[in-house]
Formats: sequence, structure tokens, C-alpha cells
Amino acid sequence: MIQAFRMGAVGQNSVTNVKWLTATGLTNNANYYMTMERPVETDYRVTAGYTLYITKLFYQSSTNGDVIRIGYGDTPVAYGSSAPTNFVQLSDGFACESSAKTSEFDVMLAIPAEKYPCVKIGGAGATQQFQCVGVEIAN
Repeated sequence: MIQAFRMGAVGQNSVTNVKWLTATGLTNNANYYMTMERPVETDYRVTAGYTLYITKLFYQSSTNGDVIRIGYGDTPVAYGSSAPTNFVQLSDGFACESSAKTSEFDVMLAIPAEKYPCVKIGGAGATQQFQCVGVEIAN
């Protein structure tokens, strides 16, 4: 029997390759970076020989118009003003539609093998929460 799972535009035959990543506890600092985590408090690195395709973003802020940008780097970073080594930004920005409401975005963002996906925060929201779902596909 073949099982198939659909994550946005990406099909996958194993649920083990589906990844749910978070960046939580973000506060009111524009242009701060944070490595995505899985599970919470464990920096996530894409598995060697795989590409992570992020297909869905969930973002909430206490301030309308706050923006997040998605990227990756060679090193993990704690929440702060230092970017990951060799940071590559993949998106122009996703804005929070309204305060205290979760904004959802369908995307297709590829993170290469052995890189650390991260978010770059832009805005003054006192509380910002970010989550995404994707799937690792063998290269």
C-alpha cells in the first residue's frame, strides 16, 4: 500500500519527512534573526542529502504590518541582531495582516542540505510567533 501526504504543492510518501518548525518568543526588535527550531529550543538543520521545501507559513504579531523574511545560513543563531554566517534571504517579506490574528501564507521556499533555516524579524510587535511546515525531499 502506498501512502501519500500533500504539503501545499509538494507530495511526499512518508510522514517522517514532514517538518514543523517554530521560532517563538520573538520580541520588539526590528532586524533580528532566529534559527527555526524543531523541537522547541533545538536549532533545526536540513538533513544531508535533502532539500527542505517550506510550503506554509503561520505568523502572528501584536502589531499590524510587522514583517518576517525567510532565509538560511551556515550557522545557527540565537535570537539577536547577528545574522547567520553566509545568510541568504529567500523572501521579500510577509506582513502580519492584523494584530492578534494568525496570518497564513502558501509558499514554495527551498532550503539546501545542511543549512539552518531562519527568520528575520522586522517590526515593533511586542509578541511575535512564527511557525512553518515543509517537507524534506532527497536530492
